[in-house]
Amino acid sequence: MHSLYVRANTCVACHQAVDPEIRAAGHPELIFEMDGQSAKMPRHWSKVNDKPGPQIWLVAQAVAFREQDWQLFREKISPANAPGYSLGIMWVVDRSATALGMDLPKGNLSAEFLRMKVDQFAKDVAQLDWTEMQTRKCLSALSATSPDFRDASASAGVQARRAERLVLALDRLTAGLDVTRTNSAVNQSLNKLFADAQSLPDFNPIQFANDLNTFHSSVAGFLETK
Repeated sequence: MHSLYVRANTCVACHQAVDPEIRAAGHPELIFEMDGQSAKMPRHWSKVNDKPGPQIWLVAQAVAFREQDWQLFREKISPANAPGYSLGIMWVVDRSATALGMDLPKGNLSAEFLRMKVDQFAKDVAQLDWTEMQTRKCLSALSATSPDFRDASASAGVQARRAERLVLALDRLTAGLDVTRTNSAVNQSLNKLFADAQSLPDFNPIQFANDLNTFHSSVAGFLETK
């Protein structure tokens, strides 16, 4: 598809949304991440006008959050009782937006207003002439978030959901820079983060924060050479 925004909306409709009745019957949660999932499936779209992987990732994450938030609204679930996965994806999108100088609004916002702003953010990112520097900005910002995982005011469940989304983000950003293929230290530390975030019930925020520091150090060394 020529429009990355339209493509994200088309994919998220099937690859993330699960009706409440189906979830109640035991259907597992779907985690939508368009760049990585696109790379692993048989291509059923034209590659001629494809965008850089990190740009695909971020547009789709914003669209995915908007859809999750809309689903909470339809099901009459208050933000205070929102599932951790919703808070996790918003955390990643918010920090990425800040890294790009495209800050999302903060404070006590209505759900409708937030959805509108996140949707506009997705459209704006889709229109960017994405460069390697923007990938580096997002990678630098997200890899430096270990203090967030030492914050005792956030529950372990929310922290686990943040980590779940974060490792997918780091994977796509490093892939966009071809870092993991050429830098063994980055590859090893990223694999450790994936292992840390694999089990939500067993998630250890402090261990994850420590390993995220290691990852950040290995990435920072790589970025400094560029």
